[in-house]
Amino acid sequence: MVFRLSRLLFLGGFLFNFAKSSFLVVLVLSSTTSALELSPQDVVDLALQQSLNVKKSELTAQQAEANAEVVRGAYDLIFKIAPKYEYTEAQLMTGTSNLIDCIWTLVSSLNKALSSGTALTLQYDRTTQESTLSSFSSSLRRPTAAMDVLTFTIRQALWRNIFGQADRATLESADASTLSARMSREETLEDVILKTLSLYWNAFVAETQLRENTAARQKYEELVKAVRRKAGFNLSSPGELPRLEAEFEASDSRVKQSSRSYLAAMDDLRTALQMTSKDSMTFKVKVLEPADLPAIPKLAAVEVTALRPYRIAQIKTQIADRDRTVAQSSSRPKLDLVATAKSTGVDDTSDLALSEMASGSKPTYSLGLELEWPLDSATFRGKKAVAEVAYQSSALDLKLAEDTLRDGLSNAERAAIANHETALSTIEIVNKRTRVVRELEASYRQGRTPLVELIRSYNDLFAAQQERAKAIGDYQVALNQWAAYRDELVKNEEQTMRALLAVLLLVSVAGCGVGENPGDDARAQQARDSKVLSDLYASVEGRWAGTLKNEVSGLQPLSAELTLYKVFVNDGSNPDGSQRLRPSLRGRFRPIDVVSETDSLTLTGDYDRNGRLVLTSIAPQGAAEVLLSLEGGASGDAMNVRVARRGGIWGTFEAKRVSSDPSAPSAGNTAEQRDRLLKIYSQIEGRYIGILRTSDGTDRMVEIALIVNQAMSPTGELMPTLTGQYHYLDVPPGTLEWSLSVDYNSQTGDIYMRDTGGVSSVPGGSILSIAGRAYDRAGKRVLDVTVRNKSAVLGAVLATRDQTPALR
Repeated sequence: MVFRLSRLLFLGGFLFNFAKSSFLVVLVLSSTTSALELSPQDVVDLALQQSLNVKKSELTAQQAEANAEVVRGAYDLIFKIAPKYEYTEAQLMTGTSNLIDCIWTLVSSLNKALSSGTALTLQYDRTTQESTLSSFSSSLRRPTAAMDVLTFTIRQALWRNIFGQADRATLESADASTLSARMSREETLEDVILKTLSLYWNAFVAETQLRENTAARQKYEELVKAVRRKAGFNLSSPGELPRLEAEFEASDSRVKQSSRSYLAAMDDLRTALQMTSKDSMTFKVKVLEPADLPAIPKLAAVEVTALRPYRIAQIKTQIADRDRTVAQSSSRPKLDLVATAKSTGVDDTSDLALSEMASGSKPTYSLGLELEWPLDSATFRGKKAVAEVAYQSSALDLKLAEDTLRDGLSNAERAAIANHETALSTIEIVNKRTRVVRELEASYRQGRTPLVELIRSYNDLFAAQQERAKAIGDYQVALNQWAAYRDELVKNEEQTMRALLAVLLLVSVAGCGVGENPGDDARAQQARDSKVLSDLYASVEGRWAGTLKNEVSGLQPLSAELTLYKVFVNDGSNPDGSQRLRPSLRGRFRPIDVVSETDSLTLTGDYDRNGRLVLTSIAPQGAAEVLLSLEGGASGDAMNVRVARRGGIWGTFEAKRVSSDPSAPSAGNTAEQRDRLLKIYSQIEGRYIGILRTSDGTDRMVEIALIVNQAMSPTGELMPTLTGQYHYLDVPPGTLEWSLSVDYNSQTGDIYMRDTGGVSSVPGGSILSIAGRAYDRAGKRVLDVTVRNKSAVLGAVLATRDQTPALR
């Protein structure tokens, strides 16, 4: 009787402790009966409506637009007026003052600054005077007088800020900063969406683990009851009951920990959604079988250069380049042209004075220059150095952004695939361990399996359930991270502020009621956007021919052509899985008078409604720099763009559109390139005779022959190549003759010759190299070069071509 009473007291105390420890769990789980069910799309909508970070990002974008307005404010039309009345009885030391002077003055002006570095001023001054004249002045003038003056002044910057170079760069930087802020806002929206979805799936995993831990504890509770009944009849094995009670305590501890994790995860989600603790939430999604898990979507590759983080870094580099231009322009001496035209009218009455001024009968004209030259300015040197460092830093940031995005895209795709496989595996493991538990429970009831094996199978099953929930959440987060890297969580600003989830997210919430035909509206919007871009690009498509000039460097102007065309690139997927295509502008720039490494580069960029054209070469894999870029304006059939090669200014390309054919140029026209090379090499080939002037006075007559041959190109085509021969004329033919490879730049005239293969082509001779320039003098082509061996300068040669026939 005492034994049974102690058993009852123990059981009652155990049940009381169990009820107390599980009260919070019961409260949490029972409160969800009337909770708000949330899908991932619902969470995204709430985040975009209520997130503080979203509101802050919008204010940041508005601030950038306001800053741009402040910059444009420098070109406001400003009106000034200053009326004044003066009464005076003051006397002058000269004794010529009037007894009383009443003077009315009006000074008014209109001022307008232009982005061309021009300042315009129109000023009108009126002075009216009524006086009580002194005896001295009464014979000189009448008591009343009026004067009207109209002045028009033009001030034009000619050196510092030459024709508004710095002003336009500043305006372009302000517009670029606004665009960068808008894209940064979209990045913030994407970060908010990604973070909120991660919190959503963390809370889903925490709730799932809490339910599964609660079910596990229930399993152990039932087993404890069964073993306790057996122990009451002395049928249990030694240690069975304490082992089970220990397992029950451990499972109870896991319930408490998972309850804490669940409540913390829900708090984080509520905070992100700006909801109160009174708002109950639960989850629509449910994934228990492999068929419920969304598959890996098949997506086309995206160009790293089209992604927002790269474009933001690219815009910052362009801004830094413009800031460098501003610093360089502002550090020049100030030289302004000032022109003034003035008309003056003076009479007794204001009406007559105004009429005289309006007639222009008393004009004044002036034209002059103003020079301001800071001597040895540390301020200007510092500004240029700071701007240069900022540009170099932004260029490095651009390369880092490209590398980070390229690696991040690959890693995000790998992570999604790996997590998908892991999630499928954990679901299968749970199914198999559930079967193991079911069979061992039947075997244990029949007495064929020891309790320890059943406990081990329970623990394996419960651990597998925890891993399954975590793997499913990790896979969903990995899908969203992959979409974020591809800029598919939030599209561009032409869509609404509400983020449109791409196919990755829509697949992950399949079955949550997203509509019958989710792709119809997206495809219609895609068609409209595509039509707008196609029409815009059609205004510049075709072949543009013109001249590439650089008046600062003095390089020879080059004939060149630019071909613009459009292609359709993959821009993600529609909600129904179909490809979303977007028109993209492409180009090919080719100088005609030279053969450059930029000939075969494909350019990508954009053209906006303001006539601004920006093109940048698509860098080969692993390239560390942008090889070619074009930036400027194109309107109608006229184009004026700045061309940069390897980061330095190559020149300004002024062109006219000669064809509107939108066809893409061929990737490599061998025949055209061969003809171009032959034309260039024909300008310099031939036999040159001159004297090698040495420092020791042992001058020698030499011959340099430039010969056009044929050689196999890397693509397997026979192409013209320029070779050379160097020969001393005071030795027998066939001796001391060097065979040389030749590099020639037809734009600069620079020529460089060296022994083929970097070894002497003369047995026992030294390695020879020749460097200098080729140009015309007195109607003849000459070579002005320096001859070197491996260790010293041999001398200088001025050789004249004595015959022009080809030496091929």
